[in-house]
Amino acid sequence: MKEVQLAIVGAGPAALSAAVQAAKLGVSSIVLDENPQLGGQIYRQPAFKIVDEEQRGKHYREGKQILADVARFSDKIDVSNDSLVWGYFGQKELAVLHNGRPELLKAQQLLIATGAYDRPIPFPGWTLPGVFTAGGVQIMIKSQRVLPGGRFLLAGSGPLQLAVADQLLEAGAKVVAVVEATSTMRMMRSLPSLLRQPGLVFEGFNYITKFSLHRVPYIRSHVIVRALGSERVEQAVIAAVDENWEPLAGTERTFDADAICLGYGLIPNIDLTRLCGCAHEYNHTLGGWKPTHNEHMESTVPGVFVAGDGCGIGGVYVAIQQGKLAAIYGANNLGLLDDSAADKLAKPIRSKLSALQKFEMALGELYSLENGIYTLATDDTVICRCEEVKLRDIREAIHSGASHVDDIKRRTRSGMGYCQGRMCGSSLQGIVESELNLRPEDAGHLKSRLPIKPVPITALLDLWESV
Repeated sequence: MKEVQLAIVGAGPAALSAAVQAAKLGVSSIVLDENPQLGGQIYRQPAFKIVDEEQRGKHYREGKQILADVARFSDKIDVSNDSLVWGYFGQKELAVLHNGRPELLKAQQLLIATGAYDRPIPFPGWTLPGVFTAGGVQIMIKSQRVLPGGRFLLAGSGPLQLAVADQLLEAGAKVVAVVEATSTMRMMRSLPSLLRQPGLVFEGFNYITKFSLHRVPYIRSHVIVRALGSERVEQAVIAAVDENWEPLAGTERTFDADAICLGYGLIPNIDLTRLCGCAHEYNHTLGGWKPTHNEHMESTVPGVFVAGDGCGIGGVYVAIQQGKLAAIYGANNLGLLDDSAADKLAKPIRSKLSALQKFEMALGELYSLENGIYTLATDDTVICRCEEVKLRDIREAIHSGASHVDDIKRRTRSGMGYCQGRMCGSSLQGIVESELNLRPEDAGHLKSRLPIKPVPITALLDLWESV
C-alpha cells in the first residue's frame, strides 16, 4: 500500500492551488483525478493546438500558469491522472482505480476537492436526444471543439449559461434565445451587493451586450416547460414564471431548436465526503448539501480537508483561496508549520476569501432555485433515467407513506442506477419537499455507499486478493 503525506482528490483550481501551496511548504502530495489531464472544468485544457491564446479567455491563461507551477514542483507533486477514487476505508485510506488497476493509498492528510456537477431539472421531453447540461456542452466546446447542434436554446439560472452562450457564439453556433428564470426585479435588489466585485459584474454585462449585438433574445422570468420532437429535439417551449418559478398560464412561446442547454446551477459533489463520515449541512444559497468545515477548511473528520465547489458553490477564485488554506493547515497538522506561522500565512488569504465569499453569497441568493421549478414534470415524466422511474411512481411512494429521499429510493429504485443519484437526487429532494411541504433537512438526501462510482467487478476481486 502506497503512503503519502497529502492526498488530494480532484484536479481543478482548489486542488492544484493546494498542491502548489503544499509544495512550497515542503509537503509531498499526490493529485488523484479520473480525467486524462489536469485542470478540472474551469482549467480544462483543449485536445487541439491553440493558435490565439487571447481568444481562449482569462481562465485558459490562468490554467496554463497554475499547470506550469505544478510542473515546477514535480519533485513534490505526484500527478496521477486516470485515477478514479471509488472508496474510503477509514484512517484516510482510499481505494483507487488507476488505469484500470486497483490500488490502495494511505494518506497522513486528505484534501477532497471534487468540485460540483450540473443540476438536472426534469420536464416533459428532457430525455430527448439534444437536451444537454451547460457543463456538458462546455466540455465539448472547450476540449473537443464540437458543437452538438446548430440552433441552441439555453435555459436556466445563473452566470454559467451566460458564459456557455458566449462560447457557443464564438464557435459559430446559432443561439435562438437565452432564457433566465430570475426576474429583473430580483437582479436589481441584488446589484448593490454584487458591486463588491465590479470586474465580475462587468463581465456579466459584457455577455449580455454581446447577445444584443448578435440579436440573441435574453428573456428573464421564464423557464423551459417542454421539449418537443419525435426522434430528437425539434422545438423548445418556454413560459413566464411567478416569484416561485411556477409557470403562468397563457404565456407559452415556442422556439425552433435542435439543441437545448440547461444551466440551473451546480450541486456540490459530496459522495466522498459522505463516505468519509464528514458532517454535512444544507445551504440553499451554496447549492444544497455541503460538508461542514472550520476556518482551516478541515471537516469534522480530523485530517480530512475540503475545498472548492465540493464544499459549497463559490466559484474559481474562492476555490483557489480555500485550496491554499487547506494546504497550510495540512502542513500545520503534519508538524511542518507551527500555529503562529500557519496563521500568519493564512491571514492575507482569509482577507481575500472574505471579500470573494460576500460576492458569491450575493450571487447565490440572486440565482438560488425556487421550488416551483419541480412542478414542470408531469406524472409521465421520467425522474430517474437510469431506472426509468416516473414522477407517478414517486408520488405513489409518497402517498404510501414515504417521507424521506432514501425511503423513496428503497421503494422505487430511484438513485440505484449507474449514476448513483447524480441525475435524480436533487430532483427527488425537491419533489418530496414540494409534495409534503418539508424543509430540505427533513426531506434528506441519498446516502453514499461503496463504490461511489462504477468500477469493474474484476477490479474489486483483484483488490480483495491483494489485501
